[in-house]
Amino acid sequence: MLTLTCCEGLVSRNVNDMNERDIKRLLALAASSLPPAGLSVGEVSQQFGVSTRMLRHWDKSGLIRPVRVANGYRSYMPEDIARLKRVLLYRELGVTSTRISQLLDAPASGVLEDLEKQRLILIERIARLEQALHDADRLIDLARKGEDAMIDNQWHSEAKERWQDSQQWMESVEYQATNDDNQREKDMQHMEDVEERLAQAKRDGVTPGSPEANALAEEHRDSLVWYHVTLPMHVCLARMYEQDERFRKHYDQREPGLTAWLRQVIEANARTQGIDPDAATWQ
Repeated sequence: MLTLTCCEGLVSRNVNDMNERDIKRLLALAASSLPPAGLSVGEVSQQFGVSTRMLRHWDKSGLIRPVRVANGYRSYMPEDIARLKRVLLYRELGVTSTRISQLLDAPASGVLEDLEKQRLILIERIARLEQALHDADRLIDLARKGEDAMIDNQWHSEAKERWQDSQQWMESVEYQATNDDNQREKDMQHMEDVEERLAQAKRDGVTPGSPEANALAEEHRDSLVWYHVTLPMHVCLARMYEQDERFRKHYDQREPGLTAWLRQVIEANARTQGIDPDAATWQ
């Protein structure tokens, strides 16, 4: 005589005494009492850092289709987990979802070809990240120490005291961190060339506000590569050049009266572009 034992109430009944509905109910109860063989959606989500929403989406799209246990819940078996790991790897390599779906069931030769291409892309990405890390480390070091061998200590200390909390200070520090000695020398040489053209223009009698003078003003503004210089900031710098004896001496050594003429040129250029020099502020 065949006997089925139901966990609910521990009741034993003869199969011959049960109708079809009772048998189905008993089998369902027995199946639901068994522990799931795989991982639940929540467990997979927590273990692999994938949202439950994404897991359900992949199930619906057929990318990863875990089995369903008697209670209707998804259960990820070892083969499902292996497939999931491949999906995550392809995603990390930058493979599109459509291509991932194709690769999961593709022959080994096709997968190998794709992986070799993605590996080259990954190598390039690593190189860029390593360079970014190097630049960040140097930027942090410069920001903390507040000094650089290419900068005169007296001027640098004064600039740090005045501008350390400004965006322009951090931009100048970043410039030092991301450009080598050769580039900095080229930039300095370019600025000196612009200053010499300004001096020659003054000697030639170029009038502030003329197209030639405005073009030179823009060249001068662009040569200040340490940080982004807006038109109002350019006006403020020109006034500082005239007020600070050190800057005035620097420019007037190239051409007597160049500092005052340069201020007029910069103010006229700003006025041409809709900036009132009298209301200009550092912004």
